[in-house]
Amino acid sequence: MKAAALQVSDRVRRRAVAIGEAGVAWLAGLDGLVRDLATEWHLSIGQTLSGGTESFVAKTRTAEGQDAVLKIAIPGLDPTASELRTLLAARGRGYARVFRHDAARGAMLLERLGCQLNELGLPIDAQIEAICVTLSEAWTPVT
Repeated sequence: MKAAALQVSDRVRRRAVAIGEAGVAWLAGLDGLVRDLATEWHLSIGQTLSGGTESFVAKTRTAEGQDAVLKIAIPGLDPTASELRTLLAARGRGYARVFRHDAARGAMLLERLGCQLNELGLPIDAQIEAICVTLSEAWTPVT
């Protein structure tokens, strides 16, 4: 029996198609790429997450039972390269930890964080305070 095709958000699909052949090829090969990464990294792939525009993102669980997020960027947009550099430099301070990555395939396995801050029902002042605390922890001099 063939596994169900991945759910790719309309925004990500439109963005991939808009960049041309590379984006269309990425969409066509995405099921296989996710299967390959799941096998190599020993992941169970869960629900596709929405909200992004430049990457396929899905909830995952590692073989060790760790909740994570698999993120695979549309080729040619390069969001993963600068994002990956930032996340690796932060080492989990104020940002999601990187468990694994494959820059050549635009893939990252990231720590799964909670819901977005704006979904917690906090007053705006409390949200801004939480953001400032997080940024002060994350922003450190590069050595």
